[in-house]
Amino acid sequence: MATSPKSKAPTSKKSVVKSRVSQQGKNTLGKPTFSKKLVALFVLLFVGVGVFVIFYSQAATAPVNGKLMTGFSQNGTDAALQSVPTIPAIDRDRPAFVPAPTQLAWMRALNTPSQMFTLTSGGPTTRVAVTRDGKRVYVVLQNNTKTSEGLTTYTISSFNVLDGSGRKDLLTINKSAFILDIMLSRDENTLAFRTVDNLPGGGQHHGLFTFSVAGANAKANGTSVKELSLPEGNMSYNMIGFTQDNKLMYYFADFRNNGNNYPDPTTHGNYTVNVDGSNKVFLSTSIYNAIAMAPSGDAVLAYSNASPDSRSITIHNLDGSTRLRLNRESENKILLNDVNSAGWSPDGKSFYMNSYIINATTGAITSQVVGTNIIHWLPKQI
Repeated sequence: MATSPKSKAPTSKKSVVKSRVSQQGKNTLGKPTFSKKLVALFVLLFVGVGVFVIFYSQAATAPVNGKLMTGFSQNGTDAALQSVPTIPAIDRDRPAFVPAPTQLAWMRALNTPSQMFTLTSGGPTTRVAVTRDGKRVYVVLQNNTKTSEGLTTYTISSFNVLDGSGRKDLLTINKSAFILDIMLSRDENTLAFRTVDNLPGGGQHHGLFTFSVAGANAKANGTSVKELSLPEGNMSYNMIGFTQDNKLMYYFADFRNNGNNYPDPTTHGNYTVNVDGSNKVFLSTSIYNAIAMAPSGDAVLAYSNASPDSRSITIHNLDGSTRLRLNRESENKILLNDVNSAGWSPDGKSFYMNSYIINATTGAITSQVVGTNIIHWLPKQI
């Protein structure tokens, strides 16, 4: 009776060992031993890391709002770079808090007895274009002395924003124009410009042109210029901006068959075109007075100020549908004077008109500079 337990113990132990070996062998030759939960954990970890890398990459390259470039002040002071006012000043008689603006005296020095420099952007006239990094500025210089043929000489030049150094005269043209606007392409390889001439028999002729910025440095003046407009007179062109795929968006109206009052209803409206003039595409007729393309390239800022009763400030999609309209109180406040400048913040979350800064999602006025207009909103200098 005493030997029975002793004889059973080895048998039981061998059985257990054999069973374990057999089970291990089955696992080795059959399905993997990885847990489904462990695999799911690895998948989630991998996806999480990927999302973080993408988010970090986008955050690192996304534009960050920097200082405002403001125009010559009403009290005669120089153009300046200044921080966005931290205390909203919705009325011009309430000063905003603007710490230590950096005066751009070199811009005022461009105005001489023989030369005129106009500091405007957006709206009816765009005489200033800035590179996406905010370091170079393109301006239009107008000679005050006409040529022997009675033409005005315009020079498109670029400078370093902070001190005016590194001047490059890119293009000089002689025109009977009283307006010359400029706009820099999204890839910064092309400048578009518009001229407006009075016609002898009445009406106006708008010319729309592009030229290669690099080509302007390598070739004689004018040899790299491409005309996008029709050569006939009594037509209107307004530049709006460059789309995501670097096409120029513009407004066109043909008055040849209807005098000076009404454009041809079959052709007027908004178009896009390649910088070489090819692939012209009609977009819509429902965006009036579009003046500034959003940084994303998929929306435009527009306004109407024909009369107090018809004032409007809107953001449109490129197909003409309305994304946002401001309330009447804000529209009346902003459009009390003519629009001399308009544009967007680098991150596209705000836009400005003259001296006002407006939230591009809610339409609320968030701040205002005093005594001058905003010319351009620069990115933060890293």
